[in-house]
Amino acid sequence: ADCQDDSAWKQRVNLSGLLGGGILGRRTLQECVDTYNTDFGGSLECKRGIIVLMPFVQMQEMFRKVIKKITYHVESLIKGLSEQNTPVAYLYLVGGFAESKTLQARVKGSFEKHGLRVIIPMRPQLMVVKGAVLFGLSKGSIIQSRVARSTYGFGTSVRYNPSDPAHARRGSKTMNGETYVNAAFFQCLVKQGDNVQALSTHTSGMRAPVYPNQKEATFELFSSNDSQAKFVDEPGMERIGEVSVPCVYGQQLRVAISFGNTEMIATATNVSTPDAMPISANIKFNFNSL
Repeated sequence: ADCQDDSAWKQRVNLSGLLGGGILGRRTLQECVDTYNTDFGGSLECKRGIIVLMPFVQMQEMFRKVIKKITYHVESLIKGLSEQNTPVAYLYLVGGFAESKTLQARVKGSFEKHGLRVIIPMRPQLMVVKGAVLFGLSKGSIIQSRVARSTYGFGTSVRYNPSDPAHARRGSKTMNGETYVNAAFFQCLVKQGDNVQALSTHTSGMRAPVYPNQKEATFELFSSNDSQAKFVDEPGMERIGEVSVPCVYGQQLRVAISFGNTEMIATATNVSTPDAMPISANIKFNFNSL
């Protein structure tokens, strides 16, 4: 709607604003600053009732832990590349946080002494957007591979083995006269940390329908942060999509995950049919899942 009740607008401002009964309650910003300084020995200043001034040392302390984590992570990446005989000569600092002078100083101080050149482009927050556009248009010619952030695979039924502790713990169920584990087995296609080539496809072995009257088979796709995951009911396992393929009992099926530049697509194929056309499905991911 292009208009709304005036009382609703006032209420929304009162609930979301910092002053006048908002997040600060009935206190003014100056009163909150005074309370903080008294309770924590701080030296904040309030200007014009809307601006808080913070000493530089205190601001540095606020970001000390996160900056330490960033530099430690970069160090581990450089070490890993060096062990693969892929030395790093340049570091590009991009993103909104890259505009922080504190982060810039810490990164330069940590890596330039080892001979690396740290490059901070003008308006580094825009570099992420430009890089994403170039990546999407490159079709694998610029960035040829990526490291999988998670482990990806699908659930499949496996026959029950009472001597297997993992099977016994989950129990059994009967389907078409056969005994299966009560939870689907996780058939891994890509492991966390794998170097995944752009435009590559990872394919499973053959699968078959369980029931004689079955008209289609549905493959449920999962992701996990555990590269050793075995069953889809394990902690951290997340269902990210599904793909169904028409079939009849006795036919052979295959499922695959294709890694494009900016997306992943799951496909299922009935290889017993003459045309063997794959059926694709979009996979639901959280932001930055790959």
